[in-house]
Amino acid sequence: MKNIRILLLSSIPLLLFGSLLFLKVFKQPSDIYEMKRIVRSQFNMNENKNEYLKNIKESFTSISFGNKTELIDSVRKFVNAHSIHRERTKYHRERAFLVDSVLKDMWLLNQKKFDSIPHLSCGPRAYAMHSILRSLNIPVRIVMQIYPGNEIKSHTTLEVFNDNHNRWELQDPDLNVYFKDTVLNERISMLGMKNIDETHYAPCKDDSCTWDHTYYDYRDKKVFAVLLWYHFDDLLQPDIVMVDSKYLQHKNSLEQIKSYFSGKMNVLYY
Repeated sequence: MKNIRILLLSSIPLLLFGSLLFLKVFKQPSDIYEMKRIVRSQFNMNENKNEYLKNIKESFTSISFGNKTELIDSVRKFVNAHSIHRERTKYHRERAFLVDSVLKDMWLLNQKKFDSIPHLSCGPRAYAMHSILRSLNIPVRIVMQIYPGNEIKSHTTLEVFNDNHNRWELQDPDLNVYFKDTVLNERISMLGMKNIDETHYAPCKDDSCTWDHTYYDYRDKKVFAVLLWYHFDDLLQPDIVMVDSKYLQHKNSLEQIKSYFSGKMNVLYY
């Protein structure tokens, strides 16, 4: 992301991740607070009441997939194909973070009853995929990374527990890729990428694995400075936060982050 405003807009999830976490570090304009209020109120809607999510779920359950991997990849491709990455638009500003509304538009677009395509950034695309996978009873968690260096960068993805392999794997519906350990030839999680050499993993589409698939370069280890995992079970707190201090270039960054997370559980500094 190119600036703080884009960071905040793309990082206000249904549980208000990045902007809320760094509330004491970065000032926010009033419209961000209003967006938070709208997002929070919309998230209170019971997913079981969303007929469009039910329709999407039924469309996937009606297909005989060879395995869970094919199903997960198909959900990612559906979200990517039924949205476009655009941020500075009226749609993104007013509706991108209202997941129920986005799922409605995706379904109507799929049925050729909606003439335009949802304008979403990385966060809303991840939340849409998250909702669909949950409806299919597939374990899933949102993953966000923030790098507060010379310019603020962030990106939101998700991890899916794939019982074909009995492990978590990173999926990115914004880039329409999954990630693979190219040495072991197996899918990999965010933490897995952080802990191995950057030459040993790559983003993949189907069987093609190349960094040409993405503009977001996970080979730059600084993107792993602050990692947050959410299951959406708690609307205000991440399940776990990992802060790798060696990647925080501003001398006050670590102190600010520690101050914010003071007294909170499940925060690991190292």
